[in-house]
Amino acid sequence: MSNVARFLALLSLNGSDVTYHREQGGTLCPCRTPEGYRDLKWHRDNPGAPICNEEGRLAGGITDAAIKGFVQGVQAGAVRRLTSEYAQQLFGEVEMDDQLGIFPLVWNGVSLDFYDWSQTGADFIMYDGRRFTVVSANKVPDPDGGLPHHWEAGLRLMKTERPA
Repeated sequence: MSNVARFLALLSLNGSDVTYHREQGGTLCPCRTPEGYRDLKWHRDNPGAPICNEEGRLAGGITDAAIKGFVQGVQAGAVRRLTSEYAQQLFGEVEMDDQLGIFPLVWNGVSLDFYDWSQTGADFIMYDGRRFTVVSANKVPDPDGGLPHHWEAGLRLMKTERPA
């Protein structure tokens, strides 16, 4: 059995339930200002128009998948083995609710990609009833060499709900 197959088996048995949500592409919403910001007044004045995402885009591709992952608080005992250098590389300054997420490359046919993660709130990880953004992510190679093995992602609690 390969390392990836063992990892996926461990996730199936012991992983936490996580929602992986990505919004990509789409057309620009008419509410966008010349500076590129959303104008929520435009949406109030046009109640029949569709609501755009946090990036001011309409009808993009949405991936909303139930996946398994290992999520652990950065301040927790099991993660304390992280050197302060590595934690600083992932998070910058560590905040109280920061989490380390370990995720598969593919789960139930859904390819996960944490590169170019939006910081607007359009992309998020839902874990334990809370929404997190990915502040940093790395593909970790298989210990035996070859293809990447899994993702390690620095997760930061999102302080606000999605704007309307």
